[in-house]
Amino acid sequence: MRAFPTSGIETSLDEVADLPEGHDEAGLAAIAALSRLAEGRARISDGEIAVSGRSLYAQGSGMIEERTASLTPEGWALSLDIEAPERAAESDAARCQRLLSEQLADRQIGFAVAAATLEADAEPIIDDLAQAASDCPDTVIEIAGHTDSDGSASANETLSRERASAVRDALVERGVEAERLRAVGYGQTRPIAPNDTPENKARNRRIELVVIE
Repeated sequence: MRAFPTSGIETSLDEVADLPEGHDEAGLAAIAALSRLAEGRARISDGEIAVSGRSLYAQGSGMIEERTASLTPEGWALSLDIEAPERAAESDAARCQRLLSEQLADRQIGFAVAAATLEADAEPIIDDLAQAASDCPDTVIEIAGHTDSDGSASANETLSRERASAVRDALVERGVEAERLRAVGYGQTRPIAPNDTPENKARNRRIELVVIE
């Protein structure tokens, strides 16, 4: 079957006359549920779709329920007994990266034009980043500076490094251990958008914090 191109399937089918309305749709709903299981069983009878088994992913049971419910024909009952694997424990590095990324998800550390001087509205962001870094004290964090493509490559590398160092110094002032922070300038070499509009250039002028150990 196309839904199970690499899996073995066991079926137990009986020919029955005068199937109830919606039986074919119920079968498709059951197949859709089974296709998202590592292993499972489905039974369709007496106006009920019953599916049991083990999902592939920890978050899979909710997705299976939502998808199967949307395919279940009107008038049919749906019964799901899905075992989900345990979520893997989040590592310290992953947790720290998540905390740092959340602080920069919709905010950007600003600097004076063509300088490494932090703008005043960057201070609250630095405060929050310092708190996030302090919440995961056993990690090493790279502070990566990036620029747009205006100016020479060498000047942009220097500017990005100086800006990264300014953020590092600000974090150290707020109690983050200096030995945990590494300031690196990548200049214009790692754009996240084409340098073709003022808006895209602003996106490329950025500071990123990356957990490296």
